[in-house]
Amino acid sequence: MHSASLLVSDINIEADLERVNRSVIEQMVDAFSNQDIDSIMNLFSDDAIYHDMVGSGEQGNSYLGKREIKSHFLENFKMLPQHHYEDAIVLVSGNQAYANWTLVIEGRSEASPSLRVRGCDYFELEEGKVKLKTAWIKNQRGMMLSLAIMRLRSFFDRLFSKN
Repeated sequence: MHSASLLVSDINIEADLERVNRSVIEQMVDAFSNQDIDSIMNLFSDDAIYHDMVGSGEQGNSYLGKREIKSHFLENFKMLPQHHYEDAIVLVSGNQAYANWTLVIEGRSEASPSLRVRGCDYFELEEGKVKLKTAWIKNQRGMMLSLAIMRLRSFFDRLFSKN
């Protein structure tokens, strides 16, 4: 009987851990959708590692520690026009999590419709904080080209609206 109660206890501990970790990842998806850098960074451990979806090498560009990660995310928020995430699916197993989502980059006009791309993140967590985040996105080249076109259109709209 003792071993059965220990097994139930272990299952309850694992379920509690997964509830906490699911909440952390769901909060992160929401914070990214709102470009809320303070909320995002509160979810990372001080010694976290972020492997970006772009960059050279097997892992893409890597950022070590909260300072580097925050600086990179702020740069991305400046580059991206208004955007949010939809259709997020979060899967958790112990201290590992996976989030699959659709990034929606808002169009600035009828000539520049919204862009939608699928992506995902893999996370490793410890004590309710993200220690590792690795990101992937579909159609990187198409997304970068669309963003460049959106920025050019926005630039010319501002340039010609002043006259």
